[in-house]
Amino acid sequence: MNDLDWATAFLGRFALPLVSGGQTSVGVPLLQKGTERLLRAVATGLDATTIGVALSKARQRQLAELGIISDTPLLATDRESIRLLSSLHDALFLFHPRGRELAPRRRAGLLQQVRRQLVTAAETLPEPDVDAARSGLALTMLLERHSLLAGLWTLRPAMTQRPVTGSTSTIENEVLAVPIDADERPLLRYLGMASPLLLLLRPPPGALQLLELLPWLQISPVARLFVTTQLRHGTALGISRISSAVSQVLDYARSGTEPLPSGQLLTLLTVHSLFHLRAAISEGTPPMGDDLLRDALALYATVNQGWPSLAMPQDVLSDQQMAHQVVRYQQACIELAGSERLRTMHQRWASLFPGS
Repeated sequence: MNDLDWATAFLGRFALPLVSGGQTSVGVPLLQKGTERLLRAVATGLDATTIGVALSKARQRQLAELGIISDTPLLATDRESIRLLSSLHDALFLFHPRGRELAPRRRAGLLQQVRRQLVTAAETLPEPDVDAARSGLALTMLLERHSLLAGLWTLRPAMTQRPVTGSTSTIENEVLAVPIDADERPLLRYLGMASPLLLLLRPPPGALQLLELLPWLQISPVARLFVTTQLRHGTALGISRISSAVSQVLDYARSGTEPLPSGQLLTLLTVHSLFHLRAAISEGTPPMGDDLLRDALALYATVNQGWPSLAMPQDVLSDQQMAHQVVRYQQACIELAGSERLRTMHQRWASLFPGS
């Protein structure tokens, strides 16, 4: 079978179901040889095949669900994105009954190959800086890569035998959590490096992981997309999840292991405040809920106390009606959080604010 026909079959059984929500079929690992065949097929017209066109349209629909109207994404515009498909396919082989039987040495070799592919794909992304934001290249690549992998969270691989009754085995704990380097960093971390929006736009109930993704949130369209997408799952849930993620990063920063750059701290607290500003302007009052949510309201009130220009930026302050809504929201956050929780929160984070 020539490269183009072979690659078309791979798109049909794995890539297209991954993007469109069908059931993927995982075969023997592609490894480097299979990846090279896919890359050659892209160069000889894989996008123009019937399956290639269907894949492009399915990716376009994924972006439309985010509210983004774009040209039809093509594999040829970012050939290294092929490595995302190849590495994910090979990693999912570990979830397959035959993959579970791999000898430890062969399993380690497969994971090493997966890591190399993802590192190579990550290295081709633009730096998340002002120049990349201005050119629009970074956002385009992030969106197109996300359109390939967004279906991961609902993925249903075809199995050749039924799982054990009562088993809690999932892709999350069987594959994505597998450590693939000497520092025990999981596969999911490397997927996030190569396709940052995969983690930034992660739906609940999965936790948001922001520490290594903060540079991308410095790009304003990415930050807005992140906030908008997470709040679609509900204001209370969105605010609770971002608060938990921010607290995790702040704990890391406070530990002193490796200082968080001031620009990234600013980005973190700005994005966190955006969740509350959206709630203040669209709903008027903070959501009510459990202790986790009250902690989230207390964190916003603490940011307002230590860095008020983030909790109420100038563009909001200059609009009298919006400013009034936000002030009322902030006061409600203080009341709902309670004095004891606010005192504890301030003691915990005050050292990170300016002038401390």
